[in-house]
Amino acid sequence: MLQLRQILNNEGFPDNKVRLHDVNYSKSKDECTLNFIYPEANKLSDDEKETITKSLAPIFRDVCKYSTNYHCSVLDTDNLCDAIQMFLMDEYKALSSVITKNDLSFSKIDSKIIVDISCDEITANILGAKGFIENLSNYLSNKFFLQFDININPNKATTYEDLTQNTKKQDTKNSLAWILSEEDRINKIEVAEVQTFYGKPIDIEPVFIAQLPHSDSENVACVGTVSRISTVKYQKKTANQEDVGVEKIRYSFTLSDPSGKVNVVMFPNDKDLERLSLIQEGQEVMVMGLTSTYNGNFNLRVKSISLCKILTKDWQYIYRSANDDYVFVRPNPIYEVTQMDLFSMGNAKPSISEYWNNHTVVMFDLETTGLDPNSCQIIEIGAVKIVNGACVETFQTLVNPKEPISAEITNITHITDEMVADAPTIDEVMPDFYKFVEGTTLSAYNISFDSQFLKVIGQKLRFRFDNEQIDALDLARRKIPSLHNYKLGTVVKALGIVLNDAHRALADAVAAAKVFIKLI
Repeated sequence: MLQLRQILNNEGFPDNKVRLHDVNYSKSKDECTLNFIYPEANKLSDDEKETITKSLAPIFRDVCKYSTNYHCSVLDTDNLCDAIQMFLMDEYKALSSVITKNDLSFSKIDSKIIVDISCDEITANILGAKGFIENLSNYLSNKFFLQFDININPNKATTYEDLTQNTKKQDTKNSLAWILSEEDRINKIEVAEVQTFYGKPIDIEPVFIAQLPHSDSENVACVGTVSRISTVKYQKKTANQEDVGVEKIRYSFTLSDPSGKVNVVMFPNDKDLERLSLIQEGQEVMVMGLTSTYNGNFNLRVKSISLCKILTKDWQYIYRSANDDYVFVRPNPIYEVTQMDLFSMGNAKPSISEYWNNHTVVMFDLETTGLDPNSCQIIEIGAVKIVNGACVETFQTLVNPKEPISAEITNITHITDEMVADAPTIDEVMPDFYKFVEGTTLSAYNISFDSQFLKVIGQKLRFRFDNEQIDALDLARRKIPSLHNYKLGTVVKALGIVLNDAHRALADAVAAAKVFIKLI
């Protein structure tokens, strides 16, 4: 960098006239692209740009090829707001969702630009203790070739915590509590001709199968139609030597209603099994028992069965709509200059696939505590929105799973219990993610895994993820048939894409997005 600055100064280009913005290296092309910026008030001529480009030859001789791009640093309200948001995202990520464009105002005194940032007192104290003013001022000065004064105004009446609480209360008809209570009101089950068949009479109100708790529960009851009756004999495994070799019976059937299915399980003795053999496929019954998840399978262990006639034949699933605004996680625009072909094509317009005329794609990736969506939790979400073949916005957050993260998962993802301790929960995050993907095509690398987690959590929180889906892994297999395997790391290497911080959600999503853009 010092050598470059000396060369520019020697050629008559001081730091206040032109600056290096960033450098991108393309391994596949063995080429460095240097992106320079210059002030709007002192624009570079074509001859000056050519002089700078030629003066760089001694640096890159015998190293690699190089090219240059020049961009005018234009200062307007939108550019300044975007620059501040980018600075927050890079340096003060926790505050990037607290300070929005609406909190920024600008004025000019003499040759200085005055930036006023409105925030609550808690945020103001945090910024004051972290050298924020000096850091932001230097950042903006380097970017726009002007001097900046930063003022922090703690004049917001509410804290961020108050703001999120108020936002959640704004639309009660979109809240999960209202949705569930409304479902209970309209999804009433009516039965007739109830006859106790096995066990004690059922004295609790039945619910639809979709409403059964997916964790160990107290007694619950549901009704449905019987199918897939199965009787399996097995030898009991026990430490009691007297029971070794004792044959036991596992009786099960599938119970279905308009909202879903559940596996019903019993362990009857010979006398009870004779009674149960009278139940036929297609029979309507009410069952009562305990729900549990074992080895990833959701079961209802039966204590009582009644024969009945089901009068209610419909189930209405109520879904939530997207919030008007983000609450816990705000997307971040992508500002960085990349090494895409756009910069080496001069003023020519890059070729865009016809696909992008009708599709906005969100490439997403989830890090989880395990493989089973019914029993494991999401611990990180990373997503990239692609518009017209370019990545324009990211969505990223850690998620508090409310349970310990295993050492095995930490070894893979490098996500620890301490990292997620102060993160929002999935109940808080999912409304924002749902808003981010609304109306888009969803893609992921091996989307069958990630979409199963979205389906389960969507049903629980009442979000309908019915987006069109496309698998980036399948796309890679079809477009690059010669690879020895199709792990994401293998594919990005074959395409000359850099994947840093693998097995973190946003890094994997960004890499998969670049694969998608190249192959679509």
